[in-house]
Amino acid sequence: MVKNLTNRYDECMGKFCTNPQRISMCYTELIKHYQEPWRYYHNLDHLTALFKEFDTVKSQIQDTTIVTLAIFYHDVIYDVLRSDNEAKSATLCEDHLTKLHVPDSIINDVTSAILASGDHSVTEHSDINLFMDMDLAVLGAPQREYKTYCRKIRYEYIAYPGVLFDQGRALVLAELSSKNSIFKTDHYTNRFEEQARENLEAELKALKSRNYTSVLDSGEYVQYLEFDSNLSEFYTAACQFLDELTGVRKITHASRWLDSGCYQFDYRGVRLQLNYEGSLGTYLKTEANPSENDRKVADELFEHLTQVRLTSAVVLGMSGFLNRALNQFPSPNDLRSSS
Repeated sequence: MVKNLTNRYDECMGKFCTNPQRISMCYTELIKHYQEPWRYYHNLDHLTALFKEFDTVKSQIQDTTIVTLAIFYHDVIYDVLRSDNEAKSATLCEDHLTKLHVPDSIINDVTSAILASGDHSVTEHSDINLFMDMDLAVLGAPQREYKTYCRKIRYEYIAYPGVLFDQGRALVLAELSSKNSIFKTDHYTNRFEEQARENLEAELKALKSRNYTSVLDSGEYVQYLEFDSNLSEFYTAACQFLDELTGVRKITHASRWLDSGCYQFDYRGVRLQLNYEGSLGTYLKTEANPSENDRKVADELFEHLTQVRLTSAVVLGMSGFLNRALNQFPSPNDLRSSS
């Protein structure tokens, strides 16, 4: 019988702490983090999937306690707007394990595993290498499952406009693909390396095929901030951003129901237009046949627009829609390519 998360945690911590209330207090705080509504992948399902892998390779683990605790705590702090999640996760882990009388030697190994999961570099600790391979096992999932994983990661980073997310995601994929081996252990290399490389290559190819800059048949120079036509929130946030940006002189702002909008303005003497259309997403465009200077100014303004972020309140308000979208995956707007 597969153990649930509560039983696993209680069994592990019961070896060190005889106070069930204290164990329950730490576990409740832990689970509360993984249940945060803006998590679409790094949630309790992720822990469950990792423990499924754990059970598969348990005979290869030298110290199951270290790996169990690393699984529980490695993503406990997860904020896509920060770069110190692993450090903060390690700190909370150390705090909990100290309260539960876990020996320092184990705490040190567990926090080392959490910190190592930040860049997934190979270590001299076989259990930590195995844990990190378990964490990356999704990369070798069947294609449809992998695409669902990709969509979940995008939704976790939904505060960022698509153009910025895709650039960052492409860098991550390229770095992983450049490694001699994605996985660190023979077990996971043999199981998943080939499929993982196929998945990474396909995703990277799809990202590179997206045309974020183009010239329309009518002559306008266009730059897309967000391709997903369901995400009108980026148009709203970009309009608010332009309202506050020095040098912008608003001419008109027409928002027509939910599937379109147009913000026309001057910036450094160049007439520009921010548009949202239900079939195209959010994009910036010049007037027809722009001069070289017009395009240069448009590029400068677009660089400013990439700083747009959806607020935490907006992201939270989108959770219901995004969960429904995941249930309907794949959507017609999944990929927009130059083909």
